[in-house]
Amino acid sequence: MESFVLGLFLFASLCSRCLSLDVSLPPGVHFTIRRRGGAFSIPLHPGEVANMTFLSQQLDIAEGRFNHTTRKFSGNTVVRIAKDRRLWEEDHGKLLGRVGKEGSWRLGDPPQDIEMDLDMLTSDFFVSWTSSGRGSRFDDIFSKTYGISRDATEKSSQRLFPSCTRPREIVTIPLSNNTIPIAFPYCRPSKQVLDTLLPSGSMLGLAPASSLSQINAPGLIQQLRDAHIIESDMWSIMLLNGQEGVLTLGGTVAEVVKGAMDEIDHALDNMGRYEKHIEQERKKKQDEENGGKQKRGLLVQEEGGGSRDWKDMWKWTPVEGADGWWQVLLAGVWVDGVKVLKNHPMIIDLTTPFILAPPSAVRTFYSSIPGSRRLPSPHNAFFAYPCLNPPPLAFEFAGANFPVLKGPQDLKDRPWPYVGGKLSLGRIARGSGFCVGAVVENDRWVLGELGFRGLGMVFEGKRVGFRAY
Repeated sequence: MESFVLGLFLFASLCSRCLSLDVSLPPGVHFTIRRRGGAFSIPLHPGEVANMTFLSQQLDIAEGRFNHTTRKFSGNTVVRIAKDRRLWEEDHGKLLGRVGKEGSWRLGDPPQDIEMDLDMLTSDFFVSWTSSGRGSRFDDIFSKTYGISRDATEKSSQRLFPSCTRPREIVTIPLSNNTIPIAFPYCRPSKQVLDTLLPSGSMLGLAPASSLSQINAPGLIQQLRDAHIIESDMWSIMLLNGQEGVLTLGGTVAEVVKGAMDEIDHALDNMGRYEKHIEQERKKKQDEENGGKQKRGLLVQEEGGGSRDWKDMWKWTPVEGADGWWQVLLAGVWVDGVKVLKNHPMIIDLTTPFILAPPSAVRTFYSSIPGSRRLPSPHNAFFAYPCLNPPPLAFEFAGANFPVLKGPQDLKDRPWPYVGGKLSLGRIARGSGFCVGAVVENDRWVLGELGFRGLGMVFEGKRVGFRAY
């Protein structure tokens, strides 16, 4: 329960200023999210060396996540499906454990705090129970409202797993005391298999296509919409720093942030107008006393021209490629004000910790940074660049340039500047003037977690909206 309260405190502190300015929370369900283990690769001191073994392991995990699907024709459409029908992959718990918040939602009566992990490469929503003792386990025997729905044992689809039933349980909506009943796959692997050694918890799949679902059950967003808790299937993510953020289902917190900023700007403008008016009156009186009257125009207060739809604040681009992933067109990569790459398909995935790119694109990217070089084997997927020469970077989506790697990395300001800028994963060696870059070689473009920092995103149907914070 303590971790759940701490998670809500982050969003409450963010919105405390908003609430004091009479800005109400936008429609939607707001979850706080937190990266387990803290922010990814934040230098603890100016001379910290990058842990290449750890970085290589994370790269292998990220690469493996994209190898679990294949493409096929479904009518006249190309869709992505799982290569097999197994829900429990060997590294399933590790993959889903990268981003999540302990106690991010409450299930049952009395409520139990359950970890909910995010995965943008699948569309399944389920709760898992294992005998490992790790993670957060939902114990149905302690809930007074736990019940099995009539379709719990129906095998109407080949994607239905025999280890998963479909009970109905009440869920407490975050930031409120409201509860609603939802149905979810409750998966309990047999104690005779290795999968039962994985952590317990729940997973929220956020992929845009149902073809990636391995369980024949409606997702959380669909059930919230059917219950009229949210009005649309839109959702958004905003990382507040390198380890914490807000996930909103059915809307976005951009309205709160924009409203608070407008109120603050308006208050500052009014303060400035008042001070300027007093100064003008003082000068006018002084001119009259001196006999030298001068015409001085008072500042005219501007009336609001009407508020625009909040969607106008975003730049929207359509989802492309085979149905299944959030893949958009990366129209350009700008390094130090120069466009060095253009027109590449890019997958958006919060769980991937790096920004991945194909070999030719990575070489072109780092060749635009003087002094950059590839690291020797076995870490030759990484590049190093001069720590004293971190360039400003921007990605072009929907005809607009958005700075990347610009957001804050943690809650406290360091007493020293970030070595190598926020493109850096650490120095290649102690005392070295070269830093390891966060753009890493792979066989596809992926905008990972580091690209979310300072960049707000809204996902709606077959399009994605971008906005810099």
